Amino acid sequence: MAISEYAPGCQIVANGKLITSRYIRKVPQEHWKMYDFAKCGNCQTLNIEIHTEEGFSKHLNECKQCGKEISASNKGTFLIPDFGFIADPKIELPTLIKPERTYRTEAAFVNYDRVIPETKFNINGIELNVSSIDNGAMAILTTDAFYVCQSCGYALEASQTTLPFVKAMERQHKMPSGRNCGCKTLEKFSLGYRFETDVTRIRIDKPCNHEEAYSVLQALILAACAELNIDNNEIAGCLQYYSAGIFYFILYDTTPGGAGHVKQLNQETILKNVLQRAYLKARNCTCGNEEGDSSCYSCLRTYQNQKFHDMIKRRYVFSYLNEFNH
Repeated sequence: MAISEYAPGCQIVANGKLITSRYIRKVPQEHWKMYDFAKCGNCQTLNIEIHTEEGFSKHLNECKQCGKEISASNKGTFLIPDFGFIADPKIELPTLIKPERTYRTEAAFVNYDRVIPETKFNINGIELNVSSIDNGAMAILTTDAFYVCQSCGYALEASQTTLPFVKAMERQHKMPSGRNCGCKTLEKFSLGYRFETDVTRIRIDKPCNHEEAYSVLQALILAACAELNIDNNEIAGCLQYYSAGIFYFILYDTTPGGAGHVKQLNQETILKNVLQRAYLKARNCTCGNEEGDSSCYSCLRTYQNQKFHDMIKRRYVFSYLNEFNH
Protein backbone atom coordinates (compact mmCIF):
# COMPACT_ATOMS: atom_id res chain seq x y z
CA MET A 1 0.00 0.00 0.00
CA ALA A 2 2.85 2.38 0.82
CA ILE A 3 4.43 1.84 -2.59
CA SER A 4 1.15 2.38 -4.38
CA GLU A 5 0.07 5.46 -2.42
CA TYR A 6 3.31 7.19 -1.37
CA ALA A 7 5.90 6.47 -4.07
CA PRO A 8 7.71 9.50 -5.55
CA GLY A 9 5.25 11.72 -7.39
CA CYS A 10 2.24 10.80 -5.25
CA GLN A 11 0.52 13.64 -3.42
CA ILE A 12 -1.50 13.86 -0.24
CA VAL A 13 -3.27 16.72 1.53
CA ALA A 14 -2.41 17.02 5.22
CA ASN A 15 -2.99 19.91 7.62
CA GLY A 16 -4.20 22.04 4.73
CA LYS A 17 -1.00 21.54 2.71
CA LEU A 18 -0.31 19.66 -0.51
CA ILE A 19 2.64 17.34 0.09
CA THR A 20 4.44 15.57 -2.76
CA SER A 21 6.58 12.48 -2.22
CA ARG A 22 9.97 12.95 -3.86
CA TYR A 23 12.68 10.79 -2.26
CA ILE A 24 13.19 7.11 -1.51
CA ARG A 25 14.66 7.28 1.98
CA LYS A 26 18.20 6.06 2.52
CA VAL A 27 19.83 5.06 5.81
CA PRO A 28 23.56 5.71 6.43
CA GLN A 29 25.74 2.65 5.79
CA GLU A 30 22.73 0.79 4.33
CA HIS A 31 21.60 0.27 0.76
CA TRP A 32 18.32 -0.82 -0.74
CA LYS A 33 17.78 -4.49 -1.50
CA MET A 34 17.52 -5.00 -5.26
CA TYR A 35 16.26 -7.72 -7.61
CA ASP A 36 16.67 -8.03 -11.34
CA PHE A 37 13.47 -9.00 -13.14
CA ALA A 38 12.45 -10.08 -16.61
CA LYS A 39 8.91 -10.42 -17.89
CA CYS A 40 8.49 -13.14 -20.49
CA GLY A 41 6.87 -11.89 -23.69
CA ASN A 42 5.46 -15.36 -24.39
CA CYS A 43 3.72 -16.29 -21.13
CA GLN A 44 3.89 -13.01 -19.13
CA THR A 45 5.70 -14.76 -16.26
CA LEU A 46 7.75 -12.49 -14.01
CA ASN A 47 11.23 -13.93 -13.47
CA ILE A 48 13.36 -12.49 -10.68
CA GLU A 49 16.89 -12.96 -9.34
CA ILE A 50 18.93 -11.12 -6.72
CA HIS A 51 20.58 -8.11 -8.37
CA THR A 52 24.22 -8.51 -9.35
CA GLU A 53 26.70 -5.93 -10.59
CA GLU A 54 27.17 -7.82 -13.83
CA GLY A 55 23.52 -7.17 -14.60
CA PHE A 56 21.53 -9.46 -16.89
CA SER A 57 24.42 -10.81 -18.91
CA LYS A 58 24.66 -13.96 -16.76
CA HIS A 59 21.05 -14.66 -15.87
CA LEU A 60 17.40 -14.11 -16.76
CA ASN A 61 17.98 -14.96 -20.40
CA GLU A 62 15.32 -17.70 -20.50
CA CYS A 63 11.89 -17.81 -18.87
CA LYS A 64 11.81 -20.19 -15.90
CA GLN A 65 8.20 -21.08 -16.65
CA CYS A 66 8.02 -21.67 -20.42
CA GLY A 67 11.73 -21.75 -21.38
CA LYS A 68 11.44 -19.07 -24.09
CA GLU A 69 14.21 -16.53 -24.63
CA ILE A 70 13.54 -13.18 -22.94
CA SER A 71 14.12 -9.95 -24.80
CA ALA A 72 16.47 -7.40 -23.24
CA SER A 73 13.73 -4.78 -23.53
CA ASN A 74 11.65 -6.75 -21.00
CA LYS A 75 14.32 -6.68 -18.30
CA GLY A 76 14.82 -4.28 -15.41
CA THR A 77 15.69 -3.92 -11.76
CA PHE A 78 13.42 -3.20 -8.83
CA LEU A 79 14.48 -1.90 -5.46
CA ILE A 80 12.73 -2.44 -2.14
CA PRO A 81 12.09 0.88 -0.34
CA ASP A 82 12.43 -0.64 3.14
CA PHE A 83 13.12 2.71 4.77
CA GLY A 84 10.11 4.58 3.39
CA PHE A 85 9.80 7.84 1.47
CA ILE A 86 10.56 11.53 2.06
CA ALA A 87 8.45 14.46 0.90
CA ASP A 88 9.62 17.24 -1.38
CA PRO A 89 10.75 20.20 0.77
CA LYS A 90 8.55 22.44 -1.38
CA ILE A 91 5.10 22.47 0.22
CA GLU A 92 2.18 23.86 -1.80
CA LEU A 93 -1.42 24.79 -1.16
CA PRO A 94 -4.03 22.26 -2.35
CA THR A 95 -6.22 23.00 -5.34
CA LEU A 96 -9.81 22.00 -6.04
CA ILE A 97 -8.52 18.97 -7.95
CA LYS A 98 -8.21 15.91 -5.73
CA PRO A 99 -4.75 14.27 -5.84
CA GLU A 100 -5.27 10.89 -7.51
CA ARG A 101 -1.82 9.72 -8.54
CA THR A 102 -1.40 6.15 -7.36
CA TYR A 103 0.78 3.53 -8.96
CA ARG A 104 -0.47 0.24 -10.27
CA THR A 105 1.26 -2.80 -8.82
CA GLU A 106 1.28 -6.36 -10.09
CA ALA A 107 1.75 -9.55 -8.12
CA ALA A 108 3.61 -12.64 -9.28
CA PHE A 109 4.20 -16.09 -7.81
CA VAL A 110 7.94 -16.58 -7.99
CA ASN A 111 8.51 -20.15 -6.75
CA TYR A 112 10.54 -21.64 -9.61
CA ASP A 113 13.10 -23.78 -7.87
CA ARG A 114 11.11 -26.64 -6.39
CA VAL A 115 8.63 -29.30 -7.44
CA ILE A 116 5.20 -28.56 -5.99
CA PRO A 117 3.00 -31.61 -5.21
CA GLU A 118 -0.58 -31.49 -6.47
CA THR A 119 -3.86 -32.94 -5.26
CA LYS A 120 -6.35 -33.97 -7.95
CA PHE A 121 -10.06 -33.34 -7.47
CA ASN A 122 -12.89 -34.33 -9.77
CA ILE A 123 -15.77 -31.90 -9.41
CA ASN A 124 -18.79 -32.41 -11.67
CA GLY A 125 -16.63 -34.38 -14.08
CA ILE A 126 -13.99 -31.63 -14.34
CA GLU A 127 -10.48 -32.41 -13.11
CA LEU A 128 -8.76 -29.80 -10.96
CA ASN A 129 -5.15 -29.83 -9.83
CA VAL A 130 -4.65 -28.04 -6.52
CA SER A 131 -1.43 -27.29 -4.61
CA SER A 132 -1.19 -25.87 -1.09
CA ILE A 133 2.15 -24.15 -0.52
CA ASP A 134 3.66 -23.00 2.76
CA ASN A 135 5.96 -19.99 2.56
CA GLY A 136 5.19 -19.44 -1.10
CA ALA A 137 7.32 -16.67 -2.59
CA MET A 138 5.43 -13.67 -3.97
CA ALA A 139 6.78 -10.53 -5.62
CA ILE A 140 4.89 -7.25 -5.96
CA LEU A 141 6.24 -4.44 -8.15
CA THR A 142 5.08 -1.30 -9.84
CA THR A 143 4.30 -1.24 -13.52
CA ASP A 144 5.68 2.32 -13.59
CA ALA A 145 9.41 3.02 -13.53
CA PHE A 146 11.37 5.75 -11.75
CA TYR A 147 14.70 7.48 -12.29
CA VAL A 148 16.48 7.31 -8.94
CA CYS A 149 19.65 8.83 -7.53
CA GLN A 150 21.43 6.09 -5.61
CA SER A 151 23.26 8.70 -3.55
CA CYS A 152 20.40 10.69 -2.00
CA GLY A 153 17.23 8.83 -3.09
CA TYR A 154 15.82 11.63 -5.28
CA ALA A 155 13.33 10.08 -7.74
CA LEU A 156 11.33 11.13 -10.80
CA GLU A 157 8.55 9.18 -12.47
CA ALA A 158 9.81 7.94 -15.84
CA SER A 159 6.52 8.91 -17.48
CA GLN A 160 7.11 12.55 -16.48
CA THR A 161 10.48 12.80 -18.24
CA THR A 162 11.31 13.49 -21.87
CA LEU A 163 13.34 10.24 -22.14
CA PRO A 164 11.19 7.59 -20.39
CA PHE A 165 12.96 4.61 -21.99
CA VAL A 166 16.65 5.26 -21.33
CA LYS A 167 18.45 3.31 -18.59
CA ALA A 168 19.98 6.41 -16.98
CA MET A 169 19.78 10.17 -17.29
CA GLU A 170 21.68 13.20 -16.01
CA ARG A 171 19.85 15.81 -13.93
CA GLN A 172 20.97 18.24 -11.28
CA HIS A 173 18.83 17.91 -8.16
CA LYS A 174 18.79 18.67 -4.47
CA MET A 175 19.10 16.35 -1.50
CA PRO A 176 16.37 16.23 1.19
CA SER A 177 18.47 18.75 3.13
CA GLY A 178 18.05 21.27 0.30
CA ARG A 179 21.70 21.24 -0.81
CA ASN A 180 22.75 20.23 -4.31
CA CYS A 181 23.54 16.52 -4.63
CA GLY A 182 27.04 15.68 -5.86
CA CYS A 183 25.65 12.87 -8.03
CA LYS A 184 23.75 13.94 -11.13
CA THR A 185 23.05 10.42 -12.48
CA LEU A 186 19.52 9.04 -12.13
CA GLU A 187 19.16 5.31 -12.87
CA LYS A 188 15.98 3.55 -13.91
CA PHE A 189 14.28 1.27 -11.36
CA SER A 190 10.88 -0.11 -10.53
CA LEU A 191 9.74 -0.34 -6.91
CA GLY A 192 8.61 -3.56 -5.29
CA TYR A 193 9.04 -6.10 -2.56
CA ARG A 194 9.20 -9.84 -2.04
CA PHE A 195 7.54 -11.78 0.75
CA GLU A 196 6.46 -15.30 1.71
CA THR A 197 2.95 -16.38 2.58
CA ASP A 198 0.43 -19.23 2.26
CA VAL A 199 -0.42 -19.91 -1.37
CA THR A 200 -2.96 -22.16 -3.08
CA ARG A 201 -2.50 -22.88 -6.77
CA ILE A 202 -5.48 -24.10 -8.82
CA ARG A 203 -5.38 -25.37 -12.38
CA ILE A 204 -8.49 -26.10 -14.43
CA ASP A 205 -7.61 -27.69 -17.77
CA LYS A 206 -10.04 -25.58 -19.75
CA PRO A 207 -8.52 -23.15 -22.28
CA CYS A 208 -9.13 -19.41 -22.09
CA ASN A 209 -7.27 -16.20 -22.87
CA HIS A 210 -5.54 -13.95 -20.35
CA GLU A 211 -8.43 -11.48 -20.08
CA GLU A 212 -10.94 -14.26 -19.41
CA ALA A 213 -8.65 -15.89 -16.87
CA TYR A 214 -8.20 -12.61 -14.99
CA SER A 215 -11.98 -12.20 -14.64
CA VAL A 216 -12.28 -15.77 -13.33
CA LEU A 217 -9.44 -15.09 -10.87
CA GLN A 218 -11.28 -12.08 -9.41
CA ALA A 219 -14.43 -14.15 -9.05
CA LEU A 220 -12.53 -16.90 -7.23
CA ILE A 221 -10.94 -14.41 -4.81
CA LEU A 222 -14.29 -12.88 -3.87
CA ALA A 223 -15.99 -16.26 -3.64
CA ALA A 224 -13.21 -17.65 -1.43
CA CYS A 225 -13.48 -14.68 0.94
CA ALA A 226 -17.27 -15.10 1.12
CA GLU A 227 -17.01 -18.85 1.71
CA LEU A 228 -14.41 -18.39 4.46
CA ASN A 229 -16.30 -15.42 5.94
CA ILE A 230 -13.32 -13.06 5.80
CA ASP A 231 -12.75 -9.56 4.45
CA ASN A 232 -12.02 -9.19 0.73
CA ASN A 233 -8.59 -7.76 1.57
CA GLU A 234 -7.45 -10.98 3.25
CA ILE A 235 -6.88 -12.88 -0.02
CA ALA A 236 -5.36 -11.66 -3.28
CA GLY A 237 -4.31 -13.46 -6.44
CA CYS A 238 -2.50 -13.52 -9.75
CA LEU A 239 -2.19 -15.71 -12.82
CA GLN A 240 0.68 -17.99 -13.77
CA TYR A 241 1.23 -19.58 -17.16
CA TYR A 242 1.02 -23.37 -17.43
CA SER A 243 0.66 -24.10 -21.14
CA ALA A 244 -0.97 -22.52 -24.18
CA GLY A 245 -4.41 -21.31 -23.06
CA ILE A 246 -4.12 -22.84 -19.58
CA PHE A 247 -3.33 -20.81 -16.46
CA TYR A 248 -2.72 -21.44 -12.80
CA PHE A 249 -5.00 -19.41 -10.56
CA ILE A 250 -2.76 -18.29 -7.70
CA LEU A 251 -4.56 -17.29 -4.48
CA TYR A 252 -2.49 -16.11 -1.53
CA ASP A 253 -2.94 -14.66 1.95
CA THR A 254 -2.07 -10.98 1.94
CA THR A 255 -0.67 -11.32 5.47
CA PRO A 256 3.10 -11.97 5.22
CA GLY A 257 3.83 -15.40 6.67
CA GLY A 258 0.29 -16.52 5.91
CA ALA A 259 -2.93 -16.62 7.92
CA GLY A 260 -4.09 -20.08 6.85
CA HIS A 261 -7.03 -18.85 4.77
CA VAL A 262 -6.13 -20.14 1.33
CA LYS A 263 -4.96 -23.47 2.78
CA GLN A 264 -8.61 -24.32 3.35
CA LEU A 265 -9.22 -24.32 -0.40
CA ASN A 266 -7.34 -27.62 -0.55
CA GLN A 267 -10.52 -29.31 0.73
CA GLU A 268 -12.81 -30.60 -2.00
CA THR A 269 -16.07 -29.46 -0.36
CA ILE A 270 -14.85 -25.92 0.25
CA LEU A 271 -13.33 -25.66 -3.22
CA LYS A 272 -16.57 -26.85 -4.82
CA ASN A 273 -18.54 -24.24 -2.85
CA VAL A 274 -16.11 -21.52 -3.94
CA LEU A 275 -16.49 -22.45 -7.61
CA GLN A 276 -20.29 -22.45 -7.32
CA ARG A 277 -20.30 -19.13 -5.49
CA ALA A 278 -18.09 -17.59 -8.16
CA TYR A 279 -20.40 -18.81 -10.92
CA LEU A 280 -23.63 -17.71 -9.23
CA LYS A 281 -22.40 -14.26 -8.29
CA ALA A 282 -21.45 -13.57 -11.90
CA ARG A 283 -24.54 -15.24 -13.34
CA ASN A 284 -27.10 -13.54 -11.10
CA CYS A 285 -25.84 -9.98 -11.45
CA THR A 286 -27.66 -7.71 -13.92
CA CYS A 287 -24.81 -5.43 -15.06
CA GLY A 288 -23.92 -5.53 -18.74
CA ASN A 289 -27.43 -6.76 -19.62
CA GLU A 290 -28.14 -10.46 -20.11
CA GLU A 291 -24.90 -10.92 -22.05
CA GLY A 292 -22.86 -9.90 -19.01
CA ASP A 293 -20.49 -7.78 -21.07
CA SER A 294 -19.43 -5.76 -18.05
CA SER A 295 -18.97 -5.97 -14.29
CA CYS A 296 -19.83 -3.90 -11.22
CA TYR A 297 -19.12 -3.63 -7.51
CA SER A 298 -21.96 -6.07 -6.81
CA CYS A 299 -20.23 -8.90 -8.66
CA LEU A 300 -16.52 -8.64 -9.62
CA ARG A 301 -15.20 -5.13 -9.13
CA THR A 302 -13.27 -4.08 -6.02
CA TYR A 303 -10.97 -1.25 -5.02
CA GLN A 304 -8.03 -3.63 -5.40
CA ASN A 305 -8.74 -4.43 -9.07
CA GLN A 306 -9.89 -0.94 -10.12
CA LYS A 307 -7.09 -0.55 -12.66
CA PHE A 308 -8.51 -3.52 -14.58
CA HIS A 309 -12.23 -2.74 -14.41
CA ASP A 310 -12.49 -2.28 -18.17
CA MET A 311 -11.31 -5.83 -18.86
CA ILE A 312 -13.28 -7.65 -16.14
CA LYS A 313 -16.51 -9.07 -17.52
CA ARG A 314 -18.90 -11.39 -15.72
CA ARG A 315 -19.74 -13.35 -18.89
CA TYR A 316 -16.20 -14.69 -18.88
CA VAL A 317 -16.84 -16.11 -15.41
CA PHE A 318 -20.20 -17.84 -15.86
CA SER A 319 -19.12 -19.19 -19.23
CA TYR A 320 -15.87 -20.64 -17.86
CA LEU A 321 -17.36 -22.02 -14.63
CA ASN A 322 -20.66 -23.23 -16.09
CA GLU A 323 -19.88 -26.92 -15.44
CA PHE A 324 -19.59 -26.29 -11.69
CA ASN A 325 -23.15 -25.00 -11.33
CA HIS A 326 -24.65 -28.26 -10.05
